[in-house]
Amino acid sequence: LLRGRKVVELFPPTETPRLDAYEVTDPLRAHHSKVPHCCLAARLKGSLCASACWPKMQQARSFQTELQMGDALLIPEGWWHHVKTSGIADSSVGGQPVAIAMNLWWRQYARE
Repeated sequence: LLRGRKVVELFPPTETPRLDAYEVTDPLRAHHSKVPHCCLAARLKGSLCASACWPKMQQARSFQTELQMGDALLIPEGWWHHVKTSGIADSSVGGQPVAIAMNLWWRQYARE
């Protein structure tokens, strides 16, 4: 993370059934979850979603961490993640919050 903060929630592969993944054969949504963004965002704020909001996901085991400037995080293959990014005030843009991150996707296996 070059600038700003990130709160990251990681779900191990064993939690895939609770996250309702799209089929890997879906050309547009492979490797994505059907869980609405609002349900995941509520978890990052420290509270679970309302019971009507994806009940299976509420039972999912996860790990949360906060990244600061200079931190890096390796997310192993098969792990699910959700990220909330927030900037920090930057005088070069009139005090507006700025966040800068770099992502690298690395694959050493044959594509599905």
